[in-house]
Amino acid sequence: MILRSRAMLLLLVVPVSVVLLLVATPPVEDFGLHSDRWTGLSSVAEELDTEAVWSLSELERQVEPTTLLLVPRKPVTRKDVSGLASFVEAGGTLVLMDDFGYGNDLLSGLGLDMTLADGELLDPVLCEKNENMPLATIADPEAKDGSLVLQLNHATWLETGEGVEVLGASSRFSFGDVDHSGIRDHGEPAGPLPVAASCAMGDGRVVVVADCSILINGMVGMEDNLEFLSGFADGPVLVAATHLPDSGADGGKRVVASLRAALQTYAGMTVAVSMVLAVTLLYPWYNRRRRYAY
Repeated sequence: MILRSRAMLLLLVVPVSVVLLLVATPPVEDFGLHSDRWTGLSSVAEELDTEAVWSLSELERQVEPTTLLLVPRKPVTRKDVSGLASFVEAGGTLVLMDDFGYGNDLLSGLGLDMTLADGELLDPVLCEKNENMPLATIADPEAKDGSLVLQLNHATWLETGEGVEVLGASSRFSFGDVDHSGIRDHGEPAGPLPVAASCAMGDGRVVVVADCSILINGMVGMEDNLEFLSGFADGPVLVAATHLPDSGADGGKRVVASLRAALQTYAGMTVAVSMVLAVTLLYPWYNRRRRYAY
């Protein structure tokens, strides 16, 4: 009896301890919406009042113009392409930020004449600290000087075609380092090179930025990065967590968060109370039967 009671107590203590540990542990994944690390997104989440989307099917429930920020660090499936196409054509704004991820798979699937180049954008003159952190100019009639300055970090550039509007480009001192040698070799493209572009699609549009680093905590406050992102905030701003890196601990934290959100609903609270009452009433009855059995 004593051993069984201790085992049942252990079964209760262990799950509670795990939940408390997950709640207390800070998010550690790159591009974590609530992570305050250098590579997290907590700053942009607070400034733009963003929410995470854990399934692209959630986009179907949006009833007003919405902006979706997407950093594709996981493969993009045909189902993803179909869902995102429907979202944009219905009036949504998709802001794709990528450098060396799966962005081209999405652009190809959407049928857009735009490609993220397979090389790094370097600028030895107009840069911050070194040539890997080039500056770019974004045309913006509403800005004080008619343009914004974008601070990039290990970015690439865009190769654009018909139907694409270039929003901003690097300086004339920049170049595309195709072979990653660090110097401009013969045949490599010279600046200015497009770094941001837009393309209409149905009632919405797709905006592509050749660098996802402008979102993270360590970069979003540099130059006009935040103001640039704010310009696309048409209605609610969502972040596609579906295609971001993940870790076991962070996955567990999301499960806890989902359970907590469910408990805040009437149906969830009803189920939880029913389970607690069932355990409270059935456990004494179970022990009583055991005592009679012995």
